[in-house]
Amino acid sequence: MPAQHFFRSWLPAAVAGAQPPRAILIVSGHWETATPTVNVVRGNNDTIHDFEGYGFPKSMFQLEYPAPGAPDVAKKAKELLEQAGFGRALAPLRDDGVLILGSGNATHNLSCMAPVAEGTPVPQWAAEFDGWLQEALLAGGRHDDVKQYEEKAPHGKMAHPSPDHFLPLHVALGAAG
Repeated sequence: MPAQHFFRSWLPAAVAGAQPPRAILIVSGHWETATPTVNVVRGNNDTIHDFEGYGFPKSMFQLEYPAPGAPDVAKKAKELLEQAGFGRALAPLRDDGVLILGSGNATHNLSCMAPVAEGTPVPQWAAEFDGWLQEALLAGGRHDDVKQYEEKAPHGKMAHPSPDHFLPLHVALGAAG
């Protein structure tokens, strides 16, 4: 699986700190509530395949990862969010060996995406939004522009008709400090 090489590259780069993380907190765009919600799981988390009907290959539905729960981390995250709100509230977890990941997409407009064959070019609107986002985050440090992506980015509303898959980025940015 290609992702394992990407994640393993984080260890020598110390992306998660000097030591491998003791837990990973995922901020997901697949759980919409009026206020931040923390799911406390004892035991293992079930794998949820919630992308039916969008042309993903059958092999995606065969992937299973019964991730072990970390109730202590979940409870601490819940306390922090109740005290202070969004991403910055989670920053103390980093000092406790927790890697905070925003699970979303740079672009997420599945209604405009047909199933594509490998090697098919990325739609121009998606490439332009992705390029803007990469430059804003990595070269420009323009986090305020990213917060206002619908107005500031090319094709912002096209890239994200709903903010659910973009909000986890904001939480991760806030947690990063």
